[in-house]
Formats: sequence, C-alpha cells, structure tokens
Amino acid sequence: MKIDKEKGLAFLRTHQQSSNSNKNKDDCDEWFEEWTEVCEYFINNPDIEAVPLFLGLGSIDSVEGFEFNQYFSNLVAKLDPDEVAPHLIEALSSSSLLTRTRAAEACADVLSSNPSYINTLLSIVEDFDENDDVRSFCASAFSLIGQEGCFDVEKYKKRVKAVLKKEEDEDIIMFLDDLLDEDDEDNGLTRESALSFLREHQPMPDSSKDRRRELFRQWDNIAYYFIKYPAIESIPLFIGSLGDLSGNGVYERFRYVVGAHDPELVAPYMISVLTTSTFLPVRILVAEACTKVLSKNPEFHDMLLSRVEDLQENHAVRSYCANAISNISINGLIDVPTYRKRVEAIIEQENRMHKIKVDCIVSDLKEFLGGKVFEKPNYTHIR
Repeated sequence: MKIDKEKGLAFLRTHQQSSNSNKNKDDCDEWFEEWTEVCEYFINNPDIEAVPLFLGLGSIDSVEGFEFNQYFSNLVAKLDPDEVAPHLIEALSSSSLLTRTRAAEACADVLSSNPSYINTLLSIVEDFDENDDVRSFCASAFSLIGQEGCFDVEKYKKRVKAVLKKEEDEDIIMFLDDLLDEDDEDNGLTRESALSFLREHQPMPDSSKDRRRELFRQWDNIAYYFIKYPAIESIPLFIGSLGDLSGNGVYERFRYVVGAHDPELVAPYMISVLTTSTFLPVRILVAEACTKVLSKNPEFHDMLLSRVEDLQENHAVRSYCANAISNISINGLIDVPTYRKRVEAIIEQENRMHKIKVDCIVSDLKEFLGGKVFEKPNYTHIR
C-alpha cells in the first residue's frame, strides 16, 4: 500500500486508544507492514498533524519501548518545538497513563519557551500523586529546557525549592538541583579540577549498586562545564568514566558534551570505541553521541556503516549509528553515491528480517539516500 499524508493520518486515527480496531500482532502481519510504512512516511515527511495521533496510539507490543520512542523522537525533533508543545500539554493532561508517559518522555526533545508548556511540566513535578516515571521525565525536561535558557529560572525558583523540600525521588532531586545550580557560575569548577575528577573516576561506580547522589551530581556539573567550555582532552576521560548505561540519569548529557566539540576532532574517539570496546553500555552511549557528530571524516562514515551492517552488533548501537549517518547525509557531509550499494543492501536485509516489525534502521537509511549534495571537505580550519 502506497502511503501518503491522508492515508497515514487515517491509519493512525483508526488505531487510537479509544478505538476498538487495534489488532493482535499474531493475527495481522499485513497490519504491521502498513504500520511500518506509516512510520517511515512521517519520519521522511514530518507533519504536526501526526503528533497527537502518535501520542494517542493504543498499547501494541511492537509499537512500545525503543522502537516507538525512536520514531516519535525523530518526528518531533524535525518539527518546530513551539508547534509541538501544545500537543504535549494536552497529552500530559490525558487520563491515559500510556499517553502521559509517551508525552513526558518526548518533552526533553522539545525545547520550547511556551510559558504554558513550562508551567505544565513544573505542575506535573509538583503533583506527588502523578506516576513516578511521568514526574521524572517532566523534571528532566524542565531542568534541561531551563538550562538551555528557554525560560527565566528565577521566576520558578520558589516553586522548585518547595518541591525539593518534600521530594524523595533522587533522580528528580538531581534534575532540579542541576537547574538551581546554574546560578552558581561554573559550580566552582576549573578546567583542571574538572579533568582531575574525571581522571579519578575511570570508571564511575555502577549506579545500580552505588547511588551516591553527590558523586553523580558532580559528574553532571562537569558535563555542563565542558559543554560550556569544550576541551577535547575531556572526551576520552568522559568515555572512560561511563560506568553503566544510566549513571543515575546523568549520562544522557554525554552526547551533548560530544556535540559541543569540533566534530572532526571528536570523530576519531568515536571510531576507536566502536571498533575496540567490548563494554556494551559504553558502546551504546558512544553510538548515541555519534548522532551529534556531523563529521566529514570518511573513516567515521565507514565505521558507522560497518556497525549497521554487523548483525551481531547490539540493536541499539546499530540504530544509533544508522541515525548518525543519516544526520550526516541530511547535512550534505557525505558522498552518498559512494555508499549507496552498501546502504541498499542493508535496507534489503532489514526488510527481510523485519517483515512485521517497525525498523528505525530502514527509515534512517532511506533518509540517508535522500541526503543533500555532498561538498568537498575543507580541513584547513583544523590545527
């Protein structure tokens, strides 16, 4: 079935939580093939009308978890955050926990300065009767948006401090503390003290066994320091500090640290880790960070594509690498014809493997093939 905007929207409307038309995945292979096509269409043709319909989808196993979040994150990231925000506000007031959770998790990708949006996020954090995951996602987004300068932190400081007085969730405390700490210029850090902390924590402790909030909060402060004051020597130290996949929720900052640096200087470190490291949490976090590295380095391109080609590789690593090389193509930083045959072979292989499953890798590689015209690299700015 050839999907266009109207057919895609019609499909999503038919499978809302309020509908009785949700299919059982064991009974309807054709349905899931159509679902895949709808997702791929809206990733390649972002449309604000699809946002509330994605949020309202019924609970379907193949749509949940990593696959759904990856598609929806890709969709909202390509739209105007001020257009997306009202839809998230509405979804966050839904009676459906599934819809509220989806919306809350997406908020970190929507850096809008809409006052109603900001107030909604904080109001949910203030609601101690709300689901813990929803509150935590909203606290993380509220903190991140504030630190990005989208609103005046001072205006909300009294309310944030009131929450902190009663809050028991360590992740929420950390997120809100991070926001208030922005008033402390650089948190008393210097370049050398920040590097010294990283050197002394190679790696950080496993956060599932050691939840010392101050230790992980300091790592987070250092991450923000090097986002503000990039220093390439911090990159291998950050990589070596990653002790697990979460770090009490702070390791998500790593990709922003990487993104703050010259992509041509960062790329060799990404290549090294993804071709030599056997520690899966680090591989996943570094692969995710690659989505922020818009490099023209052919070795980096080849490494990313090699990871996607390797069926023995972790699926999250493969997906992030596919997304990274797609971003590079979209920005006109790679010679697409050079890689076309390899990419087409991967797409064919993925389609055979995932006949009834949504596959983000295929969507990203199709975007890669439609990227901008490549311009010859100019490395003269690199010392």
